[in-house]
Amino acid sequence: MKNIIMRWFNLRVVLLYLAVCLIAAWLTFTTTKETELQILKRETMERVTLFDRYIKAAIDSYSVYAQVLSKSIRISDFCHHPDPDKIKAMNEYLSDFNDSIGAFVTYIMNKDGLTIASSNYKTPKSLIGSNFGFREYFKKAIKGQGNSYIAIGAMTNIPGYYTAYPIRHGDNITGVFVIKYNLDIFQAKKLEIEGILLMEDKNDVIFASNDDRYLFHTMGKLPEETLRQIKDSRQYLSEPLPPLPIVKSVNEDNATIVTLRWKDAKDNKYKDVSYIMKELYNNKDDWHICMLAGLDKVNKEIRENILYVLLSVTIIFLVALLISLMALDIKQRKEYEKTIIKINEGLEAKVIERTQELQTNIDQLSLLERTLYASEYKYRQLVELSQEGVWVIDKDGITTFVNQAMADMLGYTGEEMVGVPFLDFMDDKTKAIAKDSINNKIQLGERDRVEITHLHKNGEGVNVIVSASPFMDEQGNHIGSFAVISDITKLKETENRLRKSLAEQEVLLRELHHRVKNNLQVIAGLVGLQINHVEDAQSKGALKDTQNRIQSIALVHERLYNTGNLSEVSIKEYILSLVTAMFTFFNADKDKIDLRFDVEDINVEIDVVIPCGLIINELFTNILKYAFKGRDSGEITIKLNVLETDELELIVGDNGVGLPEGIEIGKTKSLGLKVVSILVKQLRGSLEIDRAGGTTFVLRFKK
Repeated sequence: MKNIIMRWFNLRVVLLYLAVCLIAAWLTFTTTKETELQILKRETMERVTLFDRYIKAAIDSYSVYAQVLSKSIRISDFCHHPDPDKIKAMNEYLSDFNDSIGAFVTYIMNKDGLTIASSNYKTPKSLIGSNFGFREYFKKAIKGQGNSYIAIGAMTNIPGYYTAYPIRHGDNITGVFVIKYNLDIFQAKKLEIEGILLMEDKNDVIFASNDDRYLFHTMGKLPEETLRQIKDSRQYLSEPLPPLPIVKSVNEDNATIVTLRWKDAKDNKYKDVSYIMKELYNNKDDWHICMLAGLDKVNKEIRENILYVLLSVTIIFLVALLISLMALDIKQRKEYEKTIIKINEGLEAKVIERTQELQTNIDQLSLLERTLYASEYKYRQLVELSQEGVWVIDKDGITTFVNQAMADMLGYTGEEMVGVPFLDFMDDKTKAIAKDSINNKIQLGERDRVEITHLHKNGEGVNVIVSASPFMDEQGNHIGSFAVISDITKLKETENRLRKSLAEQEVLLRELHHRVKNNLQVIAGLVGLQINHVEDAQSKGALKDTQNRIQSIALVHERLYNTGNLSEVSIKEYILSLVTAMFTFFNADKDKIDLRFDVEDINVEIDVVIPCGLIINELFTNILKYAFKGRDSGEITIKLNVLETDELELIVGDNGVGLPEGIEIGKTKSLGLKVVSILVKQLRGSLEIDRAGGTTFVLRFKK
């Protein structure tokens, strides 16, 4: 019978059997998975909804107490005038009220956040005299907004649910009434729910769960700004708030399936567990509910159904096989026996061939071992001969290897350093930097590069740059670190000398700008004195224009002296100062002249600022002199912006009488317009004139 089975059980039958099993298993898997997932999603959502209704009913009743008591006339009068004779009575009143509603503590804060009465006034952890003005519930309530807040008590270190409402006296808010409840209100029904229940605040911080592993974790990595706000408000005190170890998250058929990775306490190995996740949000509350339902039940149903189907298919195949075997001709036994003999002969030949191949592999392996040893020796020589320091430590920070350059750098021998914690070669400040690098980067599998100071054997500091890399095992665990260390002591000394020299040069350059500005102002003053001795009106006007030009250049050096950048000037501040000075110089009435000023705040080099300022000076002078003759009012426009071609576009215009049609910039006898033409060429720019509705000059030039 055995020979018949072996003869019949050929490859064709096996492939057919496997194909049928695969098809049946796949159909069973997809059907069972879809059905069981729908049932699990529906049951999970029902559980979340029931728990949400329970919590909301409890919270609504608790919030009413704080809202009603905050409006009490007795509490309002007390908060407005906290008479010391009434504090004891108020503390007893709050204590009786707190006991009657089953709260953790009830207290009153003045408008500065200081607790002036509390139900726990008799306890060692009395809140009286404590200032909780940093809490978010106080900040909102003191602005007139009642709210709830989940946090760990700063005095008790016990998490709680706070409800806070403003205390008003007339139209003024004089304080805040607060009731804190234990988080037991979130615990009452959770043990009746199958699955993992997560209660999250508005920042996705888990503050309640029926599995303690998840407490004070976050659903994802929080932004730095959110973490900073939580830290400033001390909402969760010193909790690190790590994110849940979610290694995978996929959306399937209107459901989220997440996979969490936890280390099993029994075998100390990481284990991935998948859950269906359902969340329920409510815009009214500052918390929401998340339920994780394990897929064990679904997977169990899938395995059982597949097992039943495969068992049925196997039974059917066995029955068909037995029926076929009964119909075979017994004469075929000998043919099968001959075939088996040939197979055995072939197997023997294969054994001999494989034995020869194995011997060849052994020879190659021996050669590979010798090559590997030679390679290891070569790289060890490279490390030992390297001029840079090489330092290797284990996961506990103990030195396992240093090369000769590293030992020489610190004045030790290699034997003196091996076996010693690497932190012993640092001062306290450097130890803090090294620990931060190890904890926050190296142990997480990241590289780091830091500049620190090691201690030489003689006690002196050695400035170094450390480039550290982690050693990780196959499971991703940190097992040690490798660092290349460069001595930068001489480089630091050179850098300090260069920094000192640069500072001295900056002082000299700033003094140069200051003296140039002073000299230009002296020249402008001399020109002003000369104006007082000139009677000819034309000459006096020319001297005033010259004085104005000198002051516009002096203004550039004044800006360079007063700014931290000695080569560039804020064009916006410079033009605004120049225009303001010209209004004063020409004694123009600002109430009658509307200045439309629109200049981008960018820094421009001095070689561009000076001609640009002189151009504005000439054009603005002409506008104030001639544009509004015979008019009671006018409008002046000054714009400067950066074009897409990286050019600057300067627009200076007015709605005055306009520039006569016969005047051309390059051919006019006016010195001011000739100066403008020369300065435009100096800037390698272009100038256009628009005479519609007054006169507008459009200048384009490179930054």
